[in-house]
Amino acid sequence: MRAIFVDSRGRRITNLRADDIVLKDNGEVQKLSTFEAPRQPERKDDDVLDGRSGEESTLAGSQDLQAQEVLILLLGMEFTSRHYALEAVAKYLESKHNGLTKVAVADASGAVMPFTSQDQEMTDFARSLLKVQIPPLGFESRRFRQSAVRFCESMKELTGKKAIVLFSDFYGNHYRLGTQPADLMPMALDIGAAVYPVDARGVMTVSPIGDASSATINLDVTGQAFAIMHQQSELAEISSQTGGDFLPGNDLGAAFREVERDASSSYLLEYYKSGLKHDGTFHSIKIIAKRRGIHARVRKGYYAPIPAMNEVDPNSQLRLALASDYPFRDVRINFRPFFLPGGEAGQTFTVTILGLQFRWALTSSEPFGADPLLILGTIRAPGNRVEDFSEEGLPNVTSETGTPPTYHLESTLFTPPLRLPAGDNVIKVAARAASGMLGNAVLQLAVPEPQTKDIRISSLIISRHTESLKTSEQHADSHNPLIVGDAEVVPEISSQFKSGENLIFFARVAGGDEKTPLSASLSVKTPSGVTLAGPISTDLRQLDDGSHFGVPILFRLPASNFAHEGGLFVAVLTIKRADGKVLGSTSATLAVIREDEGGSADWEP
Repeated sequence: MRAIFVDSRGRRITNLRADDIVLKDNGEVQKLSTFEAPRQPERKDDDVLDGRSGEESTLAGSQDLQAQEVLILLLGMEFTSRHYALEAVAKYLESKHNGLTKVAVADASGAVMPFTSQDQEMTDFARSLLKVQIPPLGFESRRFRQSAVRFCESMKELTGKKAIVLFSDFYGNHYRLGTQPADLMPMALDIGAAVYPVDARGVMTVSPIGDASSATINLDVTGQAFAIMHQQSELAEISSQTGGDFLPGNDLGAAFREVERDASSSYLLEYYKSGLKHDGTFHSIKIIAKRRGIHARVRKGYYAPIPAMNEVDPNSQLRLALASDYPFRDVRINFRPFFLPGGEAGQTFTVTILGLQFRWALTSSEPFGADPLLILGTIRAPGNRVEDFSEEGLPNVTSETGTPPTYHLESTLFTPPLRLPAGDNVIKVAARAASGMLGNAVLQLAVPEPQTKDIRISSLIISRHTESLKTSEQHADSHNPLIVGDAEVVPEISSQFKSGENLIFFARVAGGDEKTPLSASLSVKTPSGVTLAGPISTDLRQLDDGSHFGVPILFRLPASNFAHEGGLFVAVLTIKRADGKVLGSTSATLAVIREDEGGSADWEP
């Protein structure tokens, strides 16, 4: 593995010896079998210091750079962010590279450059990249994901320093199947690549409390500020976990300079882990420098090897995927939990409807027709309580375009309601298709302690339709909070809808000791707070009606009411007293795509 040592000012240290560091694997000290320091540089640069004296050392000239592979990924972004990201990438590609640097690019538009060390090939691709078709906002070509995975897998076999430069503006976050920056972290750890994420938006001037002329706090602006802080913290965490670096700012080319500097000052460290079990568990790596004020930038760990899957029986394969930390990706799993509070007297439990969305690998040999899936899941609740669940069957294949997808398969499954106690719950799911493809995923949920005296509002569930109950047994199922009258609300995992669809907004309200009449009001707004639809209101019955999950609330609203605006929206459900006092609210994000957008099966939401 490669490690970078820096001082308290972030300057790289290039003259450490093997006895200057201590390396631990899962807390156990390891003996280094290989220690290679950076080659002696030839020219002065104040970025690299001598670790003993603090005097300036020299940065390697271009002919002394170590072998490296750089993968550039351009996720789906909005127009302005994409423009500046492309300029930064093109400038890097057109610069001179030493013959030891190999570069590959995968762009959301589908433009791809395989790994090459030829300057002319990079220059030609840079010029063509600036002219490619602009993808719909937030969308990615199917070729992008396929190429990104293939390039990452090929990097695993290479021996140089591996770097992934990732451009994103988080525009596509509401498209649950779009690639998100955090999606790359397990793969980067698996192949030993350092991630250098770039926020393509640059510096954003958002004041958490509005401007000086504001009389009150602007809650919408406050929400944007916290969202930006969370997103940039995510980028910083990805870089930290993989041994890369994150430099926020308007200089989008800074990441490439960091990659070059790191390549000239990285150490090669290797050790033999005795008694390593081939179980796919994650092993943490910690490197401690004995010299004061020096710390290491290195990936935080690795996955233990797994057995050859063709030597393991199908049932054991699935259980291995469930127990292992190793990320299986042939069947991609997305979670969508919906919380519903208990409303029964004396009860304080919380229920989640767990939605699982599956995507088969793009390398699937079958052009259409989903493999039957076998699904295993485990819930680890506070107090070390463990609960298992399983599902088996042939999922319904869905396609956003209404035509059979020829490049991937999707399916949605909702588990029975799961009762989760207050505290930190961890849900892990593994899936195995009949063809042998495997997938696993983990979801951590922090369930708050419910208070029976307060109004408790469930998640706001958005649905396209309800299903009529066929039997009296179904109707009498008091343990299903989605049943309303003679029908069951069918939640949607994807938050993307078409402009011609009629949408159902569903929630439940429980608890409280209010004796005055209450009402529920639904509005659809832009992220900046402009109301586009509603408010529409309905009166509520008393909340102490003894129902198991509280009072159901259901609104129907055509997406066409606000689809002319296009893009991302926020649906807000508010509970009020007769005097207008707000007792609580809940919200959900949705995206509406006009019929003339995203109609091609080439684009994936």
